[in-house]
Amino acid sequence: QYEVDDPEKSVNEILGWLLNNLGYVNIIVSLFVTAWTQLFFLKKGYKFFEINVLILFVLGMNMLFFSVVEILESLLHTRVRQIGAIIGVAYSSWAIGSFFEPRKISAYIKAFLSHVFGFITSMIALVATIVLYHHFSS
Repeated sequence: QYEVDDPEKSVNEILGWLLNNLGYVNIIVSLFVTAWTQLFFLKKGYKFFEINVLILFVLGMNMLFFSVVEILESLLHTRVRQIGAIIGVAYSSWAIGSFFEPRKISAYIKAFLSHVFGFITSMIALVATIVLYHHFSS
């Protein structure tokens, strides 16, 4: 049986890296969101790279938006992150859906699902990375 001396230390190292490198994290997350978007909009014929450019743009706009949310939160001394998160997901769904099929509600639903599934899949990959890190670190 493998025993880790201090599992919290390695988890904190990984989470600390993630929080300090959000740009890289968004690039990694974009790969998962792109994969789900390509799966949902397969009939459109866009290549992975083309969809990834769209997703990176949307995630970049979200980062800019969240920087404004953080500034508002520090100025107002109230929690507005939850509202910002809802607006960010709504913007992402709108941007992706309007790129593929702007006149169909189903496109916005598929865009929302690809965004959510992409984040869930990236979190599963993160947990798998942490587990592997624990397993192979000594």
